[in-house]
Amino acid sequence: MNLLPPSSPVLKKERGKEMHSPPTFSPTRLSDVPFYNKLSSYEWVKNFVKSEALHEQIAELRKEKQEINNLPCDKAEFIARLDKTCQEYNQMRLIKITDRLKRYRTNVDGFFINLDGPVKSLPESISCDEIIHAAETLSDNIGIAEGERQRMLEKIDKKLAKLSIELDEVSLSGWFEMKGKKVINDIREVFVEHWRTIQSQICEPCGPQGRYLKMSPDIEQDAWKRLELHVYLNKNARFQAYPKEDYRE
Repeated sequence: MNLLPPSSPVLKKERGKEMHSPPTFSPTRLSDVPFYNKLSSYEWVKNFVKSEALHEQIAELRKEKQEINNLPCDKAEFIARLDKTCQEYNQMRLIKITDRLKRYRTNVDGFFINLDGPVKSLPESISCDEIIHAAETLSDNIGIAEGERQRMLEKIDKKLAKLSIELDEVSLSGWFEMKGKKVINDIREVFVEHWRTIQSQICEPCGPQGRYLKMSPDIEQDAWKRLELHVYLNKNARFQAYPKEDYRE
């Protein structure tokens, strides 16, 4: 972005008081507006706006999916899974102990000296029965059955698949910078972010160079509206838009 020193402030009168107008923004050269030559027809705006909306919907669904995955398990199912895991754990301990006994048939003391570590991973004072008993004291009011969790996730996955197809339809490859088979940038997004940044620094509607929007072509003024750049308009911004219509470097 080309931010040259702004012009001097101009004194204005407002309700009998002298006040300073914001300094004029020094416009970005057209050559420095990213991908302006490719995007100045603004034919891409409709699909870009739709793609941004789709990205937001996809992000919300992924967030919802994560929240569902983080829901606690139904208590009865939780205890059943604990019990199954404890049985598997005890079976594993039995196998390891048996295997170690075979190796220490001639050295009983060595067996007990080396019992810790590979065989015993639970504190000696906690048994599987105690774990199950503790789990039975948990609240019954929270938790979701695993079958219900999977149904909810499948429903979201179907929505995500549909949105993904819609996103592909409005994301033509011509708008992407590629490095091999990897997408580096959506040039539309780079351009729009540049315009948003410029607009956020200027206290009135402006084009992507920082010039008065009313001096832009009609298609550019229409793009400003469709891209909802009014959201980035800052009435208290540091600069006012560049006033000269003939600035074309």
